[in-house]
Order: sequence, then structure tokens, then C-alpha cells
Amino acid sequence: MNNSKTATKSLLSSHGRFIPMNFTEISDDEDLKPYVATTADLLNIANEMINSRGAVSNNNNIPSAYTYLGQFAAHDISFDADSQIGIRKRPHALNLDSIYGEIPSENSKYTEDGLFRIGSSINKCELDLYRGEKLEEAITPDTRNDMHVVISQLTLSFLLFHNKCFNSIRKKSIKKRFFDARKQTILHFQWIFIRDFLKRLCNEEVYTRIWESEAHDAEVCRILNSSLTRFQSVLHIPSAFALAGYRIGHSMVRPEYGLNNARKKPMPIFDVGKVAKNGNVEKLPESRHLTGFRQLRLEWTVQWDMFVDADDGQTNPQASQSLDVDLAKALKFLPDRLSKKTSECLADTESKLLKNLAFRTLKTGVCEGLPSGQGVAKFLGLRGHDVIRAPKSRKEDPLWYYVLKEADQQAGGERLGKVGSWIVAGTIFNLLDQTSPSILDDDSSWNPMDGPDFSLRDFLTYSGLPITKDEWVKYVDK
Repeated sequence: MNNSKTATKSLLSSHGRFIPMNFTEISDDEDLKPYVATTADLLNIANEMINSRGAVSNNNNIPSAYTYLGQFAAHDISFDADSQIGIRKRPHALNLDSIYGEIPSENSKYTEDGLFRIGSSINKCELDLYRGEKLEEAITPDTRNDMHVVISQLTLSFLLFHNKCFNSIRKKSIKKRFFDARKQTILHFQWIFIRDFLKRLCNEEVYTRIWESEAHDAEVCRILNSSLTRFQSVLHIPSAFALAGYRIGHSMVRPEYGLNNARKKPMPIFDVGKVAKNGNVEKLPESRHLTGFRQLRLEWTVQWDMFVDADDGQTNPQASQSLDVDLAKALKFLPDRLSKKTSECLADTESKLLKNLAFRTLKTGVCEGLPSGQGVAKFLGLRGHDVIRAPKSRKEDPLWYYVLKEADQQAGGERLGKVGSWIVAGTIFNLLDQTSPSILDDDSSWNPMDGPDFSLRDFLTYSGLPITKDEWVKYVDK
């Protein structure tokens, strides 16, 4: 990896726009004019995205765990007014403040004497996020990391990873051990996110250009015409990333997941309900869906070789869904607490429409003035087969829709196309370049504990969570 932080200081213009990087033919800003559509138009596109999938289309290039590593990272990067962090000037960074809090401390409501507080399952034999005396919503800086069982168990792995690092450090004060363990946890998180997840997700040419080319800094520096230095303490991310490029994770969500060898029968990630004889939608029993904000049930600990690659190659993990415009049905029925009117843009929108995640995303993109996907492709200098055509029913596609369709048509749904990859990988490089600590630090001689091939599976293994069936049986029976 290129460890220079001296050249690339921004992927944004002064207006927070994404700026192209590896193209000599740059078009006029006219190509970035806002995409315009009516509510009815957006609803038609959203319903097309939710209802069009038949059988699950597997993306074996990206096992399901990476869907939720991506979601976890999105929570760490993004600002959420409804989270416990609250409304504040929260830097966009990959520094795990979604678990450490705004002001990390060895003693807080999340930690005690340098260690994260850890909860337990209903039967007290399995580990869970800490939930206090009420045993309901997890006590964590960003409660979105408790929205379903898979993300809460993945979040737990970060707390356990920190605790193990803390316990491995000797002959220092608790405070020093805490911050040393925090640094190691952050750097390992950045490593698996960049070198394992993004490498799987992005177009290979674009990934290499941004992350592995020794020459990329000089070229980017010549093209970019502004930097983030004017923003001082508040780091910006382009709306093209937040509302389009990185929203591809919604396409990766499977309708249902098996958790472990004892809970092989797949369950929906959220309570999508079932239609009764009278036509009403009834809630599912709590034992039949994975919605979070509740104490872990008996034998619901994730067996991670059902979600990540196995060392022996004998276990086939549940794959993510293909990157395309077909979304899981569960995303049309978000839980009430996840479908609130979180912006002025959605203030006049019917509540039932806010449960449709595709519509929420498309509507917000229009409100934010995002350009069309074809406009961004042209702005980047892409031509010919590198530009995806819109259907006959409309001249252009919303950027989010375009990024998903591009991944399907350019990479068979296995990874992002060029527009999506430049937006995602480029923005992440910029965020990491502005984050401290960072694996891009000039003075860093840091390497992950097991060498450059350190992966998400290795991270989970070090945390102590069960990977294989045998490990899972020992874990729940201890």
C-alpha cells in the first residue's frame, strides 16, 4: 500500500462535489446538473427495485459478512441525528467513534477500567452487546449497530478485539493500555475494510489506481483544484458517496439468513410480517426474525463460517446478493424506528412510503440535487460501453440506481463498475487520509498482526467469536 499522505488532500470541490481522478477528458459542470423526478416517478423506480427479484442471485465474490462490515463502516463514517451521538459536528472518519464515543475514555458508560462492557444472552451463556438493567436497546454510541442480530454480533467482535488487545498490553497505566488497544483496533479495522472488503468490492483497475499505484498521488494532485483544509475540524463527504455510491450495500442484503448449525433455517433480517387471511399484515413471532434492539436469544450467536470464507474451503458461506437493482423484500418494510422522517426532504412524505428504503434513498438523492448516473459518467470522461444506457421510459437514471445497474452490467453483479468504484474507493481514500490514526500515516511502520493477508476472518478469530461448527458448540456450551 502507498503510505503517502502528502499529495491527495481532497476528492471534493468547494461545494462538496466529487472530482474525477484518472481521466484526461473532463467535461463541463453542466453534466452534473441535478436529476429531476416526481414522487410518482421515484416510487415507480423504487417498487421496480423491490419487487423485481425472483430467486436469490448470489455474489460468491463477496460473502455475507462483508455486507455488514460495509454497513458497520457506513455507521462509523456517517452522521445520524437519531443516534445517541446526537446532532454535532462529528468528523467523517474511519476511527471507530461509533463504538468508542465522541470522547473516548477508559471509564465511560461503554467502558470500565479500559475494557468494553459486555452483555450476555438470555441464557447467560453467550456474549451480547451490553444492554444495562433493562436488557433492551444496546448501550453503545451508535444504536444503529444494534438494528439486527448480524450487525450487533459483528459490533461485539470489535469490542472483544479491543479487550483482548488491552489484556495483552502489560506494564502500562490503564489509560495508556486503553488508548494503545484503541489504536490497534482502529488500524486493524481500517486494514480489513480497505484490503479485504474494498478490494473485493471495487473495479480492479480503479482499486489498483487508488490504493496500489505508486504514481497516483502526483496525477491526482494535478487534477484536483481544491482541498479540505478550509473545512478545518469538519470533514466532508460527497453526497454522491453517501446517497449513491456507498448505498450499494442495500442490494447486497439477502432476504433471510441462517445463523449457525442449530439455527440453519433462514430468518428475515427484519420483521417483514406475514399476510393473514383477512389481508392484514401480522407481525412475526420474535423467534422468527433477526430484528435487533433486544437481548440475544438462546443459541443465536453467529457461527461465522456461515458468513465468511473458510480456511479449509469446505464450508460455503452464505453469499451476499448480486450488486444490481433488485433489492430484498425486507427493505420495503423497515421497522418503525428506522423509518422516521429524518430530514426536511422527507417531512411531507407519507409514513408508509418511508418504510420503503429504495424510495427513501431515491427521494433524498433528488432533494440533495444529485446528478444522474449518466451525467457523472460523462463528467468523468467515460464514453461508449463504459456508460450505461437509461431505459426508454426515461432519459437518465438516478445516480444510486445507475451505480447498481452499472455493477450488474459491467461486472456481472460481483463488484462495482467504474463510476461506482471511483466514488467509493476515492472517497474512502480521502477519509482515511484525513483520519488519525491511519494506516496511511507517513511515519507508520505498522502492519497487521498476522501480516498483509490479515482478513475479516482473522479479525473475528482473534476476537474469540466462534468460526466453525465445533467452535460454536464449545462456545455456547461453556
